[in-house]
Amino acid sequence: MKHLFTPRRHLVGLFALLTPALFLLTGISQCGNPEDVDDDGDEWTENQGDCDDADASVFPGATEVCDGIDQDCNGLTDEGVLFQYFIDGDLDGFGDPATETLACKAPSSDYIDRGEDCDDRDGAIHPGALELCNGWDDDCNSLMDDNDPGVQDQSDWYLDEDRDGFGTLVSTVLACFAPEGFAPTSDDCNDFNSSVHPNAPEICDELDNDCGGVVDEGVTTRFYFDGDLDGFGIVATFIEACIAPDGYSEDSTDCNDNDAQIHPFAPERCNFLDDDCNATSDDGVLLLDADAGNNHSMAICSDGSVWTWGYNNFGQLGDGTTTQHSSAITMPSFLGATMVAGGGWHSLALKSDGTVWGWGQNNLGQTGDPASTTTFVPVKVASLSGVVAIAAGTNHSLALKSDGTVWAWGSNTSGQLGDGTTTSRTTPVQVSGLTGVVSIAAGDLHSLAVRSDGTAWGWGNNSFYQLGDGTITPRKTPVQVSGLTNVKEIDGGMTHSVALKNDGTVWAWGANSAGQLGDGTTTSRSTPVQVSGLSSVNHVIAGGYHNIALMPASSVLCWGRNAEGQLGDGTTTNRTTPVASSGVTSAREQAAGQYHSFVRRSDQTVWSYGSNNYGQLGDGTTTNRTSAVTVLGLPHPVPL
Repeated sequence: MKHLFTPRRHLVGLFALLTPALFLLTGISQCGNPEDVDDDGDEWTENQGDCDDADASVFPGATEVCDGIDQDCNGLTDEGVLFQYFIDGDLDGFGDPATETLACKAPSSDYIDRGEDCDDRDGAIHPGALELCNGWDDDCNSLMDDNDPGVQDQSDWYLDEDRDGFGTLVSTVLACFAPEGFAPTSDDCNDFNSSVHPNAPEICDELDNDCGGVVDEGVTTRFYFDGDLDGFGIVATFIEACIAPDGYSEDSTDCNDNDAQIHPFAPERCNFLDDDCNATSDDGVLLLDADAGNNHSMAICSDGSVWTWGYNNFGQLGDGTTTQHSSAITMPSFLGATMVAGGGWHSLALKSDGTVWGWGQNNLGQTGDPASTTTFVPVKVASLSGVVAIAAGTNHSLALKSDGTVWAWGSNTSGQLGDGTTTSRTTPVQVSGLTGVVSIAAGDLHSLAVRSDGTAWGWGNNSFYQLGDGTITPRKTPVQVSGLTNVKEIDGGMTHSVALKNDGTVWAWGANSAGQLGDGTTTSRSTPVQVSGLSSVNHVIAGGYHNIALMPASSVLCWGRNAEGQLGDGTTTNRTTPVASSGVTSAREQAAGQYHSFVRRSDQTVWSYGSNNYGQLGDGTTTNRTSAVTVLGLPHPVPL
């Protein structure tokens, strides 16, 4: 407890003033010994310093007590006996120094004699208190959260070089709060990449982003081996990676990884394979066109592949051999065909790019290859483009260009090339004086065309009236077929011709020995006559000595020579008027060779009948058929 001196209440000066009066009142003379009134033992003469002679406890040298009186008469009251007291508001044993009070004793129970508290509102803050990491000066040493050993809850902080909030054990600091560049944990697995730390989102970057011990877990993609590099892999072989390595694909739906043309979304081809991986072969493909030569047959699938069968001594099947085939084969490495035409012993194909290709016998230039007499595989016809239709005679060929002109090459012994000469050509020449053509056809030694005005024209051999101009005079340039208008399409047989008019009637002219003109007679005609009993015909074509008409109800009617069964009525009897081919229904297209016929049905199957001595019916035999049999070897696509 601290003693402090305070000023006396009885001042010495006042005492000096009052002394003379005192003598007068008491009658005491200043001479002689004064009276010691308070019996405190002082004598005036010797001890004139008594400041209160009425109180025996007050005299110079008396012991000062805390009573508000100057006991020792030194002019100070309670000096050395007062104490400091402080309010202890938080009752922690330390008072607020700002509340200092001097008193003989504590004014109340709220006061104590220690005033070092630096926060009298919090009982946990006072001198000697436990320093905590809380942002306060808990022990009142004027330092906040000072890092001395007394701080009980300091933490270890770890060097965080990439500032991602996660450190490593490279460097550690003990402190209340994180120093700059330090973090509270030491579990960062890569302190040089801020995207790598515990709880980081794993991304596909070949790093262990979340420090889980596994690289790219849960975020890699499964890629499948793509052996044929078509963009589609197989499900059996795969790897997990961020990006597809070379030779891998994210798609696993390939059904044949050895062929880049087979995969989902691939166009279905006529090849007995499931090109589009839908578990069905050749679904949705179409047989787009068909034609026949003397003893061979041809068809086109919607993928532009060409299928052939029958006689092949001159390579007219286009497979690079001279091997005869009694069922259909596909010509290797030839696609893009939109139309085919069969000649006597050669073949033609028109491609979608407007070019013409020929193969087979070429002794008179009929394939359009000046360099060879026989062509076993397709060769492009030189200097010919923009073609929209083709036709093949026995030994000559025709092409219709988009500008309405007609071009011809091959044998020209009867003027069938129409260039005004009888000189055979190995490259195309333009047919003279003929424009605006919309349809062409070729017979044995003659050629035919229909112009946009509906007129029909012919040139070449005319020995059997096959040009229809009323004469038997051969023509080296086109002449108009007499009396025939509104013609829709035209075709030529060996020695006769046939035309379909816009009104659906069919007209014919030329030789008629087998009834091929269909007028009920066997009389040849130098000008067109109407085929008996036919109306509303959709399409008509000519064989060697017979004809086939496609009717509205998808039935087929035939007339003319039938010795080989080519009319398909179950007999070998020639017919001078049309008869139905037995069992042929749902027909969509018909074609005819010299002595055989075939029909493409709506179910995309092909049926044939007639002569089969070279396998031209394609049924796997060489037996003639008087009623329809199915062509073998062709794809059997699902009907549309």
